[in-house]
Amino acid sequence: MAKETGWGVVAGEYKDSFIDKEGSYHATVILPNLLRIVDPKPGMKILEVGCGDGYFTTHFAQKGAEVVGSDIAREMIDAAKKREPKLEWHVAPADQLSFAKDNFFGSAKTDNVPQSLPYDEVLPPSNYNNTTTNDNSSLTSQKLQDATLSIDSAQVEIRKNLSVTQQKYAEIDKNYIMVKTERKLLKQQIKDAQKRLNALEKTKKKIKNEMGVVNN
Repeated sequence: MAKETGWGVVAGEYKDSFIDKEGSYHATVILPNLLRIVDPKPGMKILEVGCGDGYFTTHFAQKGAEVVGSDIAREMIDAAKKREPKLEWHVAPADQLSFAKDNFFGSAKTDNVPQSLPYDEVLPPSNYNNTTTNDNSSLTSQKLQDATLSIDSAQVEIRKNLSVTQQKYAEIDKNYIMVKTERKLLKQQIKDAQKRLNALEKTKKKIKNEMGVVNN
């Protein structure tokens, strides 16, 4: 039985306000790099552990890959089924993938899974080669290593893009402050100029009135 997690509580909000939001970080940064690194294609079998609402899983499938998604949060899998009913989805924690025991997956992808586990449930790297299924058949260490390398590469690329994005944001923010300050200054200058124009107009009318009195 899958454990209850905090992800279930925010499943709807996570999808509508974060994942599917136009210009989201997932869509503009993570997805393009994952597609480049994983390179999903017809004939390829991909297992996504911690698939959430199936955002990445669905994009892998759209490239022609045979994809299976799993997540510990039932609410996330329910959202994934609504996103793409034709794909295979499973409610399962990352250490209980019995449905994948007899399948060979050419690629495995996961993110946000280790950080969501209690400290005592995270396997240190030294234990990867000793991880086994219930029937003592080894979960090929090479698969786990390949998956880890893919994740590491994705993280490096994402961090690099994040750094560039943050620098651009800082520049834009700096320019915004400068423009905002200059706009405020110009607005005040316009206001002062209008006051001077009004004052001059009043003076001109006063002079004309005085000239009229003199002429009469």
